[in-house]
Amino acid sequence: MTDTFTLPITLVTGMDEQEKISLIKQLNRYKVNTKKVIQFRDPNSIYQYDAEGPHFQKTPVTEVFHDMEATSYDELMTLLYHIQNQKDVEEIIVTKAYDSNLDLLLYDNQKKAPFFQVTHHIHVINAVNFWFQYSSKDTIQTESICHEETVDHTIGELLVHQLELADSFYISNEYRLNEERVNELIWFLKKLNPLANIMTHANFNKSTTSIGDTIWPEEHKSDYLYRHQLQAFKPKSPLALVGDYGIETFIYQSNSPASLSQIKAFFSHLPDGILRTKGVCYTPFTHESHTISQVGASIEIMSEEPPYVKRPTSEYLTEFLFIGQHLNPQSIREKLDTCLSDVNYPLTKEY
Repeated sequence: MTDTFTLPITLVTGMDEQEKISLIKQLNRYKVNTKKVIQFRDPNSIYQYDAEGPHFQKTPVTEVFHDMEATSYDELMTLLYHIQNQKDVEEIIVTKAYDSNLDLLLYDNQKKAPFFQVTHHIHVINAVNFWFQYSSKDTIQTESICHEETVDHTIGELLVHQLELADSFYISNEYRLNEERVNELIWFLKKLNPLANIMTHANFNKSTTSIGDTIWPEEHKSDYLYRHQLQAFKPKSPLALVGDYGIETFIYQSNSPASLSQIKAFFSHLPDGILRTKGVCYTPFTHESHTISQVGASIEIMSEEPPYVKRPTSEYLTEFLFIGQHLNPQSIREKLDTCLSDVNYPLTKEY
C-alpha cells in the first residue's frame, strides 16, 4: 500500500439512512466526475433501544445505492487504496452508518495520524426527526479508540459528535415544517457549529459549489471548535440579535477552581432550556482536569489526574459554554458561583 492517499473523499454521516441515500443520489446527479460509493458499517456496535416511537430508524435500509461495502476498518482501508490504484476514479464517497465510531474511522491510533484525509464531511439532518433523535434515550455501544473497552453513547451524543466534526449540513424534509421551526433548527446548528456550511434540500443546487469551502485545521479536534465557539459567542455589542428564534449562548468563566462534587450537583438539577454544554474545570492544587459534556439529558464528566493531565490552554480555571433556548444567564451564573472553591481568585467573567 502507498503511504499517501490523493483522491478526494466525501464522508457522509447521519442518523437516517434513507436521507443519506437521497443526498448521494443528488451528488451523483449534479457531479459528472467518475466516483465510487462505499457503505461502511461497524459490526461491533450493539444497539440498546430504550425509547418507543417512529423517530429513529431501527432497521437498516435495504436499497442498494453503493458500489462497495466494508464491514471492518481494515476492509475499508483496503478498498480505498484499491480504488486509488485503479486510477479510473476521480472521487470517493464514504457513507457511514450512524453507529460507527468516527474517531476510529478517521485516525490511526498507533501512528497518531489520519488514515486518510477527508475532503468534505457532510452530515445529513432529517428536519422532522432531529429533535426526537437529539433527546432520544436509545443508546449504542461501541468500542473505544484503543479497543480496550466498550463505551455507551446516547443517540444525541453521537449526533452532536458528528455535527461538530462536519464541515457541511444538509437538511432534508424541511418542507414538512413551518418556517419558524426550520429557522429555529438552523439557528441551533449555527450555534453548535459556526464553521459549517448549511444547506437545505430546497437550496441544494445553489449550495453545492460551496461545499468544502470552510477552512479546517489539519485535525478535526473538538477543542478547536470549542475555542472558536468561545470567540464567536463573546458579544461584540450590547444589542441583542433579532431573529435568533430563542437560541442563545452564554459563556461562564472564572479564575477560581470549582468543586467537582458541586459541579455534579449543578448538572443533576440543570436549569431549563439548556441544550448543549461544554466546559472544563482545572484544580491547580491537585493538577486534576475535568472535561464536561452535556447533550440533552446526557451528562459526561471525564477526569484526568497527574502525571498525564496537561494544564488547559485557557487562562481560566473554570469555563463553561451553554447553548439553549431562552437561557437565564443570571440564574446560571449564581448557581455556578456557588460551585467555586473557597479560594481567593478574584477574576470572574461572564458573557
